[in-house]
Amino acid sequence: MDSIAQILRASGYGAFIGKFYLGCLLYADDILLVAHSLCVMQMMLDICSQEASSLDFSFNTVKSVALRIGPRYKYVCAPLTLSGANLVFVDKTKYLGVMLLAARTFKCSFEIKYYRCFHAIYCKAMHSGSELVCVQLVKSMCLPILLYAIEAVQPARSTLLMLDNILNRSVFRIFGCSNADDICFIRASACIEDIAHYRHLSVCL
Repeated sequence: MDSIAQILRASGYGAFIGKFYLGCLLYADDILLVAHSLCVMQMMLDICSQEASSLDFSFNTVKSVALRIGPRYKYVCAPLTLSGANLVFVDKTKYLGVMLLAARTFKCSFEIKYYRCFHAIYCKAMHSGSELVCVQLVKSMCLPILLYAIEAVQPARSTLLMLDNILNRSVFRIFGCSNADDICFIRASACIEDIAHYRHLSVCL
């Protein structure tokens, strides 16, 4: 995998931020290619195919997908091919636990795993008869899922508000209160801060 990254960097294809090359991101055997156009992406895929052939290994083209970000992300375009197979264009894909979305601008989805975790904990913890037990479990088990990688992706203000609303709905579910002032009071009492506060702490750390 290192040789693929070195060849791609030397080719000059892919995304740069200043002098930093971000066209090929690697983690173990996962590889993420980033390019500003379909033509450049296809040239990068061709390099990957050629290097894989010379090293006698193959990419899993069934699990490999393409995702577009930008004003034309919904437009039908020419297919991208890897090792002779067309890649499927998807609306979302997961990379290192982060759900990336096809959109006009860079967006991620944070809430899917949170709901799954919250419902599992809520169904078990509420049998204890203590709302505070459920709150502590949500803070220790669910909140880290909601905050995962949030310091690295710079979410929009609307995304932060949406994530805060998810916490508000969790408080509503646990305590059965729908009044906004009551929810704010409970969150303050339970030390459930705004998402922007948690993100600020993560960035500072």
